Amino acid sequence: MTDLNIVPDCLVLKIIERDSATYERDTIIYILYDTRTQHYVIRGKRHDRGADARDYSFITNDISVLADFITQVVDIRNLWTYVLYSVETLPKDSNTITYDMLVEDATAYREIAGYNNLKYKRSSLIRMLKMLSKIFNYY
Repeated sequence: MTDLNIVPDCLVLKIIERDSATYERDTIIYILYDTRTQHYVIRGKRHDRGADARDYSFITNDISVLADFITQVVDIRNLWTYVLYSVETLPKDSNTITYDMLVEDATAYREIAGYNNLKYKRSSLIRMLKMLSKIFNYY
């Protein structure tokens, strides 16, 4: 039995969208799974507007809806980079986790894996999203 009063190390998936022609960064999304509320947490921002757009946040407990949302904000025709991090410094209440906090915490020394400039495949996205809800570390 896991103790949900202890904040676990958390897997955070970052998706970076790059324009297929120019390789310019378009959108960055961070996704994590809140084990207390059993919801996926999304923090994202567009970066293609000269000045960055405002960041946005959503939650869902439905992995299919999550994947559908991601494909609405990240163009499936562009290149996708997936980076997986292990973050142990996140607050217990996921409502207080901001985009800027994730930018700060998702550093190279916390990176577990990265897959650069891939073509979109829904099965790959779903596989990575499922992993977020199934792997955690309470030590």
